[in-house]
Amino acid sequence: DDVLPSALLPTIRFLLHLKVGNQWGLSLNGEVAQLHHLPETFMPEIYQYGRYVKTLVKLQDYTNYPFPIPRELADSDARNLRRVVHLIEGNNLTSSWSRAGMTLTKEGIETWRAITGADARQILIQEDFYADICGNRIYIGQVRRHIASARVEELPLVEAMSTESDEFPVALIPGQDDTVTVSLVPREGDGL
Repeated sequence: DDVLPSALLPTIRFLLHLKVGNQWGLSLNGEVAQLHHLPETFMPEIYQYGRYVKTLVKLQDYTNYPFPIPRELADSDARNLRRVVHLIEGNNLTSSWSRAGMTLTKEGIETWRAITGADARQILIQEDFYADICGNRIYIGQVRRHIASARVEELPLVEAMSTESDEFPVALIPGQDDTVTVSLVPREGDGL
């Protein structure tokens, strides 16, 4: 209980090198109390558990957010952990989307209409990325979301807009391509 993954990983690496037929014993005051031979069934799940602990170490090293090894890993936590480590390792996440919303000012709507109109365009968004893993909300870093093709479902008419409001909700829908790609923005190393 309450062991950090980085503290347990060396022990797991040691256990991974134990083989059937090896012996282990307990030494008290320099005297081995009893030797035991390792059976074939000795900790068969240690490799998978070691991969899990190593993944937690990678996440915690990158984010500088240490937390003890959770007793249980919910499916949603496992998915989030895999996604985050995938990004940390320099890979992209690709998925599809169907609808998104954004808020534009009156000037923003006029600019959008003048530049894009009803045509579909690529959109690049850079934002903070957090992941919820085992009850921890962890800041991962900045990500870039590249939306391959998006268009505004309907732009409000500037003349019909109320002068009381400064911002107006606008719905985005995919254009020809509903792909969105997420990548982690490389950050400056700390030199250690």
